[in-house]
Amino acid sequence: AFPLIEQSYFPSHRNMAFDPGFPCVVKIGGCHAGHGKIRVPDRTTWSDVKSVVALHTDYATAEPFIEYDYEIRLQKIGTNYRALKRFSSGWKGNTSVLSTEEVEMTDEWRGWIR
Repeated sequence: AFPLIEQSYFPSHRNMAFDPGFPCVVKIGGCHAGHGKIRVPDRTTWSDVKSVVALHTDYATAEPFIEYDYEIRLQKIGTNYRALKRFSSGWKGNTSVLSTEEVEMTDEWRGWIR
């Protein structure tokens, strides 16, 4: 089975009474490409983020912040499979891509996207 990262969902800032643990990443609304994401290292920053969420009508999600050296992106187009190893310069992997290289698709990865 594809490994998932546990997320906490907050319909509004009023629901952010508990913290999900630190460090974490909070995403406000359904934005993509790194927009609306905030790295939260501690309770003080969590409180600041709650005040920003209060200014919006969007929901927020939080998930653990994971240190990484690279990410693997998997593609399946028809019967063709590709695995790409992507290196980034910042904590938002999709906004500061330095390089991408194709790597061999493993059986485990193929099983995730079948």
